Amino acid sequence: MSCITLEGDHQMHKPKWAIGFAVLALAMTGLLTSCGGTLPLDVANLWGTWRLTGWSDSQGLPSKQITLVVDDTGAHGNSTCNAYQSTLTVDSTGTFRVGTLGTTYVLCQGATAEAETTYLHLLAAVTKWNTSTKDGPLVLSSNRNELLRFLRL
Repeated sequence: MSCITLEGDHQMHKPKWAIGFAVLALAMTGLLTSCGGTLPLDVANLWGTWRLTGWSDSQGLPSKQITLVVDDTGAHGNSTCNAYQSTLTVDSTGTFRVGTLGTTYVLCQGATAEAETTYLHLLAAVTKWNTSTKDGPLVLSSNRNELLRFLRL
């Protein structure tokens, strides 16, 4: 079985009853699967504001809250003492890639500066996202290694 991605104007238009019948027939015969053997992710579950609750770095989480907002403008939020923003590429297969990260220029010092640097480096390394429900948790990973974990605000 091959995977076919339909985007934009390339979508096929079939009567709803025909599509429903085809899905029912495939499900009844046990042939309904998705590419890679896993169900596609609902990208709508990713949209919203998230609070960092864990990361792969050995140091503890900073005292200042780190946030991630995902919307139609990209990814943005607070990285301890600075705001950040980036373009974002996501899809239902779990792809998650931020573009070049831009930040404000508030001077961070000590542990806060280290936490901000750590967070931005981890965020830039993310290649996959996963959340099974709209309320999370949201897990961002790279090469099957969890890098960042969030809960919805």
